[in-house]
Amino acid sequence: MAKQDRIGIREKILAAFVVLSLIPLVFLGAISSYEMSRVGKQSVKESTDALESQAETHLVAIAGDKAGFSNGFFIGIQKDTQYLQAYGNDLFSNREKYGKPDYPAFKYTTRLAANLPAYGYLNTSAGEGNGSWADWDRKLTSSPYLNRSIVSKSASDPVFAQWVSAEMNSTLLLDKVLKPTYERNRPNVVATWFVRSGGPSTSYQVPALDWGYLLASRQRTADWDESKEDYFQAATPARDPTKKAVWIDPYYDPVGNGWIISCVAPVYAGQDFAGVIGIDVTLDVVVAKVLEVSVLRSGHAFLINSIGNAIAHKDLTAAMDKSDGEPVAITTLETESSQFSSAISNMKAGKDGRQKVRYADGKDYYLAYAPVTSTGFSLGVVIPVEEVSKPVRDTQDEITSFTSSTIVQVVAIDAVAIVLAVLLGIAIAGRIVSPIKRLTDLAAKLGTGELDEKMFSSGSLKVEDELTQRPDEMGDLARSFEGMINSIREDIKKTPKSEIKIEIKDSVISRSFTDMGADTKDTLKNELDGETADARAVKDQTATEVVEMKDAALSGGVVSRGQVSAGASSSMSCCPYCGKELNFPKPPKFCPYCKEKLY
Repeated sequence: MAKQDRIGIREKILAAFVVLSLIPLVFLGAISSYEMSRVGKQSVKESTDALESQAETHLVAIAGDKAGFSNGFFIGIQKDTQYLQAYGNDLFSNREKYGKPDYPAFKYTTRLAANLPAYGYLNTSAGEGNGSWADWDRKLTSSPYLNRSIVSKSASDPVFAQWVSAEMNSTLLLDKVLKPTYERNRPNVVATWFVRSGGPSTSYQVPALDWGYLLASRQRTADWDESKEDYFQAATPARDPTKKAVWIDPYYDPVGNGWIISCVAPVYAGQDFAGVIGIDVTLDVVVAKVLEVSVLRSGHAFLINSIGNAIAHKDLTAAMDKSDGEPVAITTLETESSQFSSAISNMKAGKDGRQKVRYADGKDYYLAYAPVTSTGFSLGVVIPVEEVSKPVRDTQDEITSFTSSTIVQVVAIDAVAIVLAVLLGIAIAGRIVSPIKRLTDLAAKLGTGELDEKMFSSGSLKVEDELTQRPDEMGDLARSFEGMINSIREDIKKTPKSEIKIEIKDSVISRSFTDMGADTKDTLKNELDGETADARAVKDQTATEVVEMKDAALSGGVVSRGQVSAGASSSMSCCPYCGKELNFPKPPKFCPYCKEKLY
């Protein structure tokens, strides 16, 4: 049978230390990692739910606050428009109480139009403005203007011309309120103005309106009639029978102020419609003042009217450029999903609330909305859901990082523990194995059976005091071993040298198998008895040959056992005392085994 690999006690102790140290550490590390992961996931879920709820509440609050701020902004403009309306109503209804002041005082002296006031003059250029009347040099506070058809009719109809001149004088008296209203609302407004039905118009803004540039650049023609524009029509009796100030949808300002919205109000002379007065606000101002919502990183707001068209939006200007000034539905700028459309229906109805909406990009957004009661508008605030959950994701990343770091630490601790366990195991195994090995070495020497008094005297078979003085089981074993050696030593003293080997083996075996079972001892004893009988038979035969070998040795030669018995070669000689073979090129004088003199 092939010899199996042997695993020593030292290796077994080391393995036991490593396993016993590693198992609890791995178990604790696994439990810790699992618990941290579980708690982290639970915390993330709870945090996500809490943040989403908080975000929705926060958005509703923002929408309400922003709607309230927007309401305040629009109410301010609306009240100023109502103030201008009240002043215009009183002026045109009670013209006599304002007297007939020499206003304006400035007068032109050349190119005057027939039957028209001298604070403007006739455009006689070959350009587009030919035939119209205005303060071309901008000498007045505001910028009065008469189109070519009114100038032409005034030249041919003195009665009409007289009416136009009186209305122009009354219109210019509005400078007293148009200018301070404009100044009070700067920079939120771009113009305050009045358009007389069927007649003159004027506007106050800084810098002053340049009619010459507008006509020369063909942005307007000399026949342009402002009473045809929607901002005028919106306040006519047909569309505004309640005579209240109203806000109109965004439009491109015909006199060059870009995309604007206007608050307009009708002016009456008694019961007769006289014209429309208004204040213009650019969309940029509305976006900056009303829609500038700071909600995380990419939240934004928008404003719609009662039919769902965008009044203000970050992308509205570009969209209106593409639509040639036509109204733009808010669904075009945001999304046309059914969820969003449902929210817009609530907004058009003047309701407030919140809703989660999926956009065309596949992402979810929160939409919160609230009405702007003074205008009939509604304000919405939009924010991506992923931005709401970003703090949760950051927390989750931190938890994951912490868990990974903890696992690395646990592995490092396990590695250190294994190293310490190995070192400790080596130390402990050394203390356990070293005494056993020393006793094993002694047993190996005893097992050879080649013992004599000199070996005992030299101390090579002595059990160390360090072992015999130990108070533990190892000390007991060492002391027993020492007793066995002493017993063997006594046996050797009493036993002839030729029988030492046999006796020692018998003694060692007898003592070594003291604790064995009866059957095992009997079996081994029978075998040893057989070997002993064979050895004694050899001894008797050898004794017979010794006499002959002695005589031969005395005659001057060493005779081998074979030479005496069978005449064999001299190379197989043996000692006549111990019987060991002496295979040497030159016969020795003394037996190297029993030290007896041969010749």
